[in-house]
Order: sequence, then C-alpha cells, then structure tokens
Amino acid sequence: MRSLYKLVLMTVALATLVGCQTDPVGLEQDGGDLAAKTNTMTPRAHYALLESLEYDVIRGTISPGQGGIVTGVAESWPEGNSFGLMVPPGALGNRDSVPVEFTMRVPTFDSYLAHAEFDLPLVFRLEPHGLHFQEPVTVTGTYMPWAADTPTHFWHVTPESAGGKLVDVRYEEVGAVDVQRDPSGLRVTFQVNHFSEWEAGVVKE
Repeated sequence: MRSLYKLVLMTVALATLVGCQTDPVGLEQDGGDLAAKTNTMTPRAHYALLESLEYDVIRGTISPGQGGIVTGVAESWPEGNSFGLMVPPGALGNRDSVPVEFTMRVPTFDSYLAHAEFDLPLVFRLEPHGLHFQEPVTVTGTYMPWAADTPTHFWHVTPESAGGKLVDVRYEEVGAVDVQRDPSGLRVTFQVNHFSEWEAGVVKE
C-alpha cells in the first residue's frame, strides 16, 4: 500500500513538472566550451573516469501504446532517494506493442564520494542507447545530497571513437533543469528526445 501511495505521489509530481518543461533540447554550445564550464578535467579524462565507476541500475518496462512511469531507488544512495522516467503515450510512435525494457544507470554513492575532488555532475545513462522518441520523455532524479551548489542545466555527452579508441567527447544540447525540493533534498527534472548519456549539474558562467 505504501509503495502504491509513493507511486501516485510521483505520478502527480511528474505530471506537474512536465507542464513546466519547455523544449527538451535547449541552447546548443560547443563541446569544448561546455566541458570547460561543467568539469575540472578534460572531456576525455572525464569520460574515462565515468567508465571506471560502479553504477546502480534501475529497470522497468513501458507499453509503447500506453506510455507509463518507471521509478526506483539507487540502492547505494541514502534512504529517500528516487529516480524515474515518464514516457507519454505515443512517444514510441507505431512500434510493436511488445513492452520495452528501460534501464537507467547512475553512479553509486561511494563512486561519487571517492572522486569528490572532481565535482562530478549527476550522471544518467539511459538505455536502450539511441532509442528516439516522437514526444519528450521526462527524466527525474535526486540531486547529490552532498553537493553545495544547486544544479542549473543538463547536457548530452557523446563519446567519439576511431579504430576502437576514444578520440574525443562532445558536450552539447544543454538546457535548464527544473529544481524542486522534496524530503530527500533537491530533485532535478528535464526532458530528452532520445536515450543516451545525460548529465545534470552546474554550468559556470
């Protein structure tokens, strides 16, 4: 019963926030410029670090014709955290009616603390990678409870490889996040039009 109550509250909260969202992909910036505003490392070093981290995994399924909500907790994070996706009906277009499994990966609590000196953003690895939507999908999550700064933006991270080696990393499609306070701390919400790797954090002026 308690789980159902929490799901209803999450549904209402997400529906409210969706109404506040604008274009799911906002102001585009040059990858190098944006990386300099969001990281203390070079883009390749940042991505290499992300590849080395451990991740909590949240899974769920959505019916293409009906849409739905996937919510869960990152097991290694403090109690009260929650992460979720809201997929509107029609977002998957005329796909087969077979339910689609969605996966969200976020770095573990210990992974963040072990690299606190780098001031890492909140990382969302959304799968199936490359899945595109005809309507924006809402992503929401608890912002790091240890972070002093309030998140301002989200951005898309694209690794570029050649010959099996990472040669560059692009940071692009940055937009403003919606920030709300709940019992667990700050909650960030933004919209995306495809699944890949997204980050939310502070963009320095």
